[in-house]
Formats: sequence, C-alpha cells, structure tokens
Amino acid sequence: MTNFELIKVFQTPMKMLMKQNIRLSDARFVELYEDYLQIIAGGYKMTYAVAVLAERYSISERKVYQLIRSMGEDCTFDAALVPPPT
Repeated sequence: MTNFELIKVFQTPMKMLMKQNIRLSDARFVELYEDYLQIIAGGYKMTYAVAVLAERYSISERKVYQLIRSMGEDCTFDAALVPPPT
C-alpha cells in the first residue's frame, strides 16, 4: 500500500480532524488524557495531575495543559459531519 492509498482510505476522518484543528501527532497522547481523567477522578487537583503527567510523558507542563484543553473541547457538529440535533 502506498502513502496515497492510505490517505485515500482515511481521507474523510483526516479532513474532520483538520477542520477541528486536531494534529495527527496528538494521537500519541490519548493515553495521557486517559491518565489525566483518572487522576482527576481520584480527587487530585489539575496542577498536580499536570506535574505528574509532564514527568511521566517527558513533556513540558505547558504542553500537558495544551493537550488537556484541546482534547477536552467539544467537537463541532460541522467538523464531525453530523447534522445538529433539532
């Protein structure tokens, strides 16, 4: 399979991600966000969770805050190609 063929197969989902300003490289941080949700559910503060995750994933605290904000945003109906509820 060529790169073109792979892109052709995933063209629609990729367009949806681009429309929502989601970078494909952020997919590697899905586990980070799941860890964040677990830490917060455990009753810890956001500041503590960010510090732990920055250390665990070897990235800056600023990047963790950006990822949390980005992944926590609601997807617009327009980007998901889903008609809004009536």
